[in-house]
Amino acid sequence: THPMVTNLKITDTANLTFPSAAANDNNVVIACQKDADVIVYYSENGFSSKTEVTVETGASYPEVAIAGDGTVLITYIKDGTMYFRTSDDSGATWSSAAVVSDNQVNLNDQSANLDTYKGNIDVVWEDIRGDNVDIYFEKNLYFVPNAEPGAPGITGPNGGKKETSYTFNFNSVDPDGHDVRYFI
Repeated sequence: THPMVTNLKITDTANLTFPSAAANDNNVVIACQKDADVIVYYSENGFSSKTEVTVETGASYPEVAIAGDGTVLITYIKDGTMYFRTSDDSGATWSSAAVVSDNQVNLNDQSANLDTYKGNIDVVWEDIRGDNVDIYFEKNLYFVPNAEPGAPGITGPNGGKKETSYTFNFNSVDPDGHDVRYFI
């Protein structure tokens, strides 16, 4: 949920079904099926206002997530195939579709679930590759590259004497918040 969105009702003359929502700061995206199309409502102001965008026609079962770098990812089903697209402008425009699974996807319910872990987006879904409905998982369907830590700052004496111990301090910050280790 988003702290600025307490109650929300989106109405339309068409049927709006299978909603999925994601938020990152003031960027809020709600995906749904509008009759036979997958659409998103996106906002960059905590849903004080919203814009509707059609992502794919003749598609169903959308699921949306926002990666750690702010990229929005949506999955959906079209003709039994699961696709995904990305948006780097909060949901205003979308990349070309890429296939997640071209096997017969089980359409008993929303067939994909997205999870954001350490900024990356993972996906789990059902499809029929054999005699049964099975569950599949793909780690890092969308991967945010790791940023390297900055060069360490080193403090300590500039000189010394042989066989004398000195203390030096090394300090560096990793932009992703990971632990930093140096081997000397």
